Amino acid sequence: MVVVLIGALIRCDTLNVDPGAILDDDETITDDERLAVLEACHEKAMELNNLKEEEDKIEFLVWLYGQPEFSDAGFAGADLFAVFKDERIAFFVNTPLTDETGGRLPSGGRVITNTESSSAGRTEDLPKDKKVSLFNGMGKYFDDNTLAIQTIFTASKTKYQVERKAASIQNLKAVSGDAVFYIFTHGGGGAIPLPNKKDSLYIMSLWTTDAVDRAGEGAYKDYLLKKEVAYMRSTYDSEVPVWHYGITSEFIKAHMSFGENCIIYVDACNSFRENQAAEDYRAVVMGKAVGGGATYVGWTMETNALFAPRASQFIFDRLLGTNSTGSGVIPKENPIQRPFDLAPIFEDLTRNGFDKCANGATLSYTTLNPDEILLTPTIESMEVDEYTSTLYLHGLFGHHEGLVSINGTSAGVTSWSPNFISCIIPQTGSGSVGDVIVESPQGHKSNPVPLTEWLIKVNYSSDDNHVKMEGVCTLRLRGDVHPTRTKPHETPKRPGDPDYALGGPFNMKGSSATYTISGQKFETCTLDGCVNKFTETITPKSGRVDFAIPPAVGPSVVASYVWGPERKYIIIDAIAISHPDTESSYVASLKCPNEAERVSEFDSPFGSAFVHPITAESNADFKLEIAENYNIRPGSLTKSRAKPWSLCNGNGKYTIVAQWQVVTPNFAPTSETPARKAVSTPTDD
Repeated sequence: MVVVLIGALIRCDTLNVDPGAILDDDETITDDERLAVLEACHEKAMELNNLKEEEDKIEFLVWLYGQPEFSDAGFAGADLFAVFKDERIAFFVNTPLTDETGGRLPSGGRVITNTESSSAGRTEDLPKDKKVSLFNGMGKYFDDNTLAIQTIFTASKTKYQVERKAASIQNLKAVSGDAVFYIFTHGGGGAIPLPNKKDSLYIMSLWTTDAVDRAGEGAYKDYLLKKEVAYMRSTYDSEVPVWHYGITSEFIKAHMSFGENCIIYVDACNSFRENQAAEDYRAVVMGKAVGGGATYVGWTMETNALFAPRASQFIFDRLLGTNSTGSGVIPKENPIQRPFDLAPIFEDLTRNGFDKCANGATLSYTTLNPDEILLTPTIESMEVDEYTSTLYLHGLFGHHEGLVSINGTSAGVTSWSPNFISCIIPQTGSGSVGDVIVESPQGHKSNPVPLTEWLIKVNYSSDDNHVKMEGVCTLRLRGDVHPTRTKPHETPKRPGDPDYALGGPFNMKGSSATYTISGQKFETCTLDGCVNKFTETITPKSGRVDFAIPPAVGPSVVASYVWGPERKYIIIDAIAISHPDTESSYVASLKCPNEAERVSEFDSPFGSAFVHPITAESNADFKLEIAENYNIRPGSLTKSRAKPWSLCNGNGKYTIVAQWQVVTPNFAPTSETPARKAVSTPTDD
């Protein structure tokens, strides 16, 4: 008989065999009798090694079939269930503190339910509500994981309203509109046979803090008869199991609801069973979210009090970008990193091996949202278009427009999409540089990313056949150079396109140049027996010219740059500094043999310029190196080319010289920049 029973158990989750003795249809069980039956079940389970081994469970099932109060019994995954004659359900749930069985399963991950995933596989929206409910159903025998998760939320720069609550029936009944619903408790689930013996109802039961007693039998009678509440036997304050009430999926359907785009995280054994009935249950639970958009996370089998907290703390830490260690069971990311959405976090969870228990349980998730879940905006990288003083942000922001600020000053958003934002920012002054933060409509703030500023002072001079133009040119550069990750845990890199061509003009209002022009050109030579003399004397002039965007007309500074790989240097690929015209006195004389000297004199406007590149080959020579601390290193440039200016001047020359000292930026990235707690400050070295 035992051999036959084992074979049947291997083939299916439940065992539908008529018990040897049952009550007549018109017989009922009083509350006291039912409590006595539950106590008898407990004593028998303790007698059978507390149902720790498979053979103990099989023998216990045989015993259950002999009890007249039950109409059915069987396996619910690795646990057991029994059905009273009045269809009340009892689960016998085993939850070990640590793994004892060994073994591995393939990695967990996302399961798509009734939806098509987006081609980008990235989030489209954030939860619409701010309420986060953290329910603890465990007793003193277990550490309270909700405390660690609350610490993670507190460390984030978000406006989520977090409450830790006991997982009582009354508290759970009040759940409504949660952005995040998290419950840390025991779980049991399985296909429970219906009275017709042909159909089954999948029931997932979650342990509550309500102990089974006579008062509870009266208070929860209707819930028990409707299968909204079940009896559950598991550990609580000690290793010895006790009986508590558990809410079922039927209870959730009848009494609970969740917010739009919410996360429902059931940190319990068997909360993500892999069969059609369990999938149907999850779809029903997620359907209780406003708009039907929800993400559900759970375990495929039994988990334990070591692996479950580690996984949930890891996920919430990476979703919120707090770089916290919670209760110390997860590693701190080094370097610290910004928030991410759930899909890449699950990949990193798998890389760490945190998605599974040694007994084979695997953490998985499913979603009814078309894209991945995100709890807070996150900035990946930024660009500045100095032509229009427009800031472009790349990252994950959600559908609904919020706010963008730079160093506390609001920016004018011109375009907002889930992965891209553009906004007009001041060219200079307050709000033109500093920490950029994206804020969702709910008030959740992104990681701050500094828009860094360099004021590059170049001492320049040009020598055009002894006419010298010199001064100081200030080039203001704004840019994002912070190292960034495109996915969790990868080595951060400074931003940069593969062709390194991204750049543009320098900041217009923040760039200018001083100038001084003076000197005299003089050449003499003998041509065809005649002595030629040419002299051009420049009237000295000094002043200042402003930056102009090409095509510039008149005296100005015109300059553009491109970034080098990973923004480790800047190439000034073009610069021209021109001054207003000054006067020049031009004298030319010709003395031929046996002839009187002929002299020609006239005054004319004179203009010149400092120009780079002076040859096609020197285009990339004006290079400014950026050190690891984001200072621009000192350097110099000297270039010459031939430039005749008179009939005599076959060897004339034009030379430019540029020199610059260390340039210390404002709002340089720091070691804290990827984190949401960062506040960038100018570097000291």
